Amino acid sequence: AAQLTACATQWHCSLPRTCRPKGPSLYMALKVGATCVQYHDDDSLGAILALISLIPYLQALWPVIIAYYTRHMRWVAIVVGFVLNEALAQGLKKALRHPRPEGTCADLQLCHSYGMPSSHAQTAAFAAALRLCFLTSMHSRGSYKNAKVVKGLMMWGVLEVLVLVCVLCLVAISRVRLGYHSFDQVVVGCCVGGVAAVSWCALLRLSCFKHMLSYIPVTIIGRVLMLTNEGEEGKEENKNE
Repeated sequence: AAQLTACATQWHCSLPRTCRPKGPSLYMALKVGATCVQYHDDDSLGAILALISLIPYLQALWPVIIAYYTRHMRWVAIVVGFVLNEALAQGLKKALRHPRPEGTCADLQLCHSYGMPSSHAQTAAFAAALRLCFLTSMHSRGSYKNAKVVKGLMMWGVLEVLVLVCVLCLVAISRVRLGYHSFDQVVVGCCVGGVAAVSWCALLRLSCFKHMLSYIPVTIIGRVLMLTNEGEEGKEENKNE
């Protein structure tokens, strides 16, 4: 009880049940739950920044929900991209073994983990760069003949990209301000996420990869999971009408 009281006067978590005692239980909350972002009670912006730090989880979860309900291979490929991006972040952390900021890692009980690159910043950068890549891909194809449709889609796409870039900046600021990462760790995470998104987008454009996406739904696993790749050809025909 004394430990809980001491924790409540210093550190809080961004979700309900805001205070958890320091020790093995906190390690499990951060490693398994991946939802508790701590902030110091002296930081007036701590609660807001802690909630902002959780946005990358929502960005990665959103394609999963769409892929589950649509069963479309395009969204499945996007989900796979997010998974590979996270695997890349964790692999780089173990390879680089760059420590977290010394001034705060002890209070956050994270000195045992590595911080290069910031996986939160990398995920947010991956989402923003991937949306931008899809937007430029749509514009380069020029398959829409209706100028109003083109203008509307481009304006909406640009707005989405701007929002995602703003989210990326806020996530990067929150990770540094809350002491989870240093500035260089966040910058590297943004760069790696952007490069990963562009690379994955380029891979999705390859004809051999498109052929593989069209083949998977007719396999046994694809039929069991009710995957589909239908609609792309029809959409292209409708766009040209």
